[in-house]
Amino acid sequence: MDTASPRHLRSPIQNSPGIFDDKMIVIDASLHGSKRGNALPLFVDLDRTTLFLHDASVHSLDELLDPKRGETSPHPFYVRKTSDRADMVTFLRSLDAQDTRK
Repeated sequence: MDTASPRHLRSPIQNSPGIFDDKMIVIDASLHGSKRGNALPLFVDLDRTTLFLHDASVHSLDELLDPKRGETSPHPFYVRKTSDRADMVTFLRSLDAQDTRK
């Protein structure tokens, strides 16, 4: 059984350029001409890891979000205020994949 999408729904391979993560979009998951792009990363279960980025060069969420890494560092998304960064780290560490609904 052919599970490929109908020819009229397929799109060509596209380049999704980036400074640090240059990717190709191979599967167009958009519906009926909607905006295309890459899925956002899931920030789930970050409490179980101490290695971040592709080369494991960052060892904590606080370090990852600290502007001291510099504007040209990979994934330069920072929380400047120390107390706000601590709150963000606490929030991110609390995310998990467990269903707490009962």
